[in-house]
Amino acid sequence: MKYRKNEITHFGVAMMRIYECVYFYRTEEFSVASALVKKNLKFLTKEVGGNPGFEYFLLYVDSIGKLIKLKQNTLRSPEKLQQQIASLQKGIYTVFNRLLED
Repeated sequence: MKYRKNEITHFGVAMMRIYECVYFYRTEEFSVASALVKKNLKFLTKEVGGNPGFEYFLLYVDSIGKLIKLKQNTLRSPEKLQQQIASLQKGIYTVFNRLLED
């Protein structure tokens, strides 16, 4: 999705990008989800530089990418993924974390 400048906040754009990734992951359209994860990791990496609140979003999208690899049997170290997901289990975003569960 593309929005005009000032039509939506950076936080709103980050949320939309996360929703897109989660939607395609949960519907098991892994090729689309993988492409979105790659694109959104670039975007969020830029945003983290100016906003420490975006670190959670970056880790969350990265976790989705790793979960896709896990489902496709191409993830090298599933133990690290479980640690990463466990680190996301705190705070106000607990509802998002439930979306990653099978």
